[in-house]
Amino acid sequence: MLKSKRVAAYIRVSTAEQAMEGYSIDEQIDRLQKYSDAMGWNIIKQHVDPGYSGSNMQRPALQNLIANVKDYDVVLVYRLDRLSRSQKDTMYLIEDVFLKNNIAFVSMCESFDTSTPFGRASVGLLATFSQLERENIRDRMSMGKVGRVKKGYWGGSNRAPIGYDYINGELIINDYEALQIRELFQIAAYGIPKEQYTIRNMAKYLSSKYSNKYGSWSDGSGIPYTIHNQVYIGMVKHNKDHYKGLHIPIIDTELFEKANRRLDSYLSTFCEHVRYTKYMLSSITYCGLCGRPYYRRNSQVKHNGKMKEYGYYSCRGRREKDKCDSPIFKQEELEQAVIEQIAQLQYRDWSVCSKVDDTESLLKKINQIDSRQERLIDLYSVGSISKAQIEDKIKELNIERDKVKALLASLNILRSDEIIHMSSKISNSDYSTKCDIVLSLVEKVIIVNESIEIHWRF
Repeated sequence: MLKSKRVAAYIRVSTAEQAMEGYSIDEQIDRLQKYSDAMGWNIIKQHVDPGYSGSNMQRPALQNLIANVKDYDVVLVYRLDRLSRSQKDTMYLIEDVFLKNNIAFVSMCESFDTSTPFGRASVGLLATFSQLERENIRDRMSMGKVGRVKKGYWGGSNRAPIGYDYINGELIINDYEALQIRELFQIAAYGIPKEQYTIRNMAKYLSSKYSNKYGSWSDGSGIPYTIHNQVYIGMVKHNKDHYKGLHIPIIDTELFEKANRRLDSYLSTFCEHVRYTKYMLSSITYCGLCGRPYYRRNSQVKHNGKMKEYGYYSCRGRREKDKCDSPIFKQEELEQAVIEQIAQLQYRDWSVCSKVDDTESLLKKINQIDSRQERLIDLYSVGSISKAQIEDKIKELNIERDKVKALLASLNILRSDEIIHMSSKISNSDYSTKCDIVLSLVEKVIIVNESIEIHWRF
């Protein structure tokens, strides 16, 4: 019998096991303490991992035990599966961490001696069954989750999507957040007045008005996911399959489809550049001599005894065997030349553009519909028409407005007021906003010797 041994007790309980008999943290601690007392050992530290799965070793208390394993003579657990449910991880811990450092490993519920070959074989066998049980648990949980989703229950985590609260296993509409979701889908479908259609601008617009359970909309990273999430039209999802949910939808299918069509069109056209391009002209600038792209590079020069870094754009063909003679441009100079051409757009006569004319006429029609609705409300306020009459008329006008807006969105072009607004503010914007404006307006930049030719998106 081992006496006066320095013992590290390791205790783990997963979320699913919290309520199970014999697996609670307090129960494990109590039994391990009694066992240690009976053996005449001294538990000098309890390493506890509450709510962590045994499927991997990414557990803070376990990692602390590994880091300080030389401080102990014995590592004690209630059951082998408390250490790990992975055969590979179990054998690694026993052979490469404990035994390698002359640390005895004891499982209270399973009798084996890790100092003998037979004992190590027994541990390996038990670890195999532990891993099998883990896989069975995973399969049962997966089947249960699929069954719940098919019945219409939310199959995600307790982190309910914005617009809902997760209460007693169900999604319940959060009125304040639902208001945000409705407005998000509106601007995703129809845009923000006098602003270019970008994810960044949607985020800025929402952040200026709202906050939600997860913070604000500031970075816009969650907007595409939210727009694509069918939970807002009453669906629930498991893997790639969708089922009719039991929760109340926040928006109708028509608005959902409109918002997704316009967002997807935007993403496929140029949003990937807007979101992921670090430099203003990357991926849109090409050499007019060889056709290869220009790319941004760094260079270092020594100035006053210190190395100074600066950027420049260079034709990729300059590094090929058939070396291109296209010139190199300093980053600031080339970007400024493009910015200056964009700034001049605000002075262009946009009446000559037929596409813009079409857009303007549709916008005018929307304004006319709004004016008609306002007149109806005025008539109702003075008692000239009944409530039933005004409700029917306003419903008709709303349908008409939706049709016009759908046509406007289908054009997938920039409005003249958007172009003028962007061109007027580009010179005084920060660098990231300048990048957004450039990539919103510019299809490509062609460089021929010293001349810069811009192909516009409109």
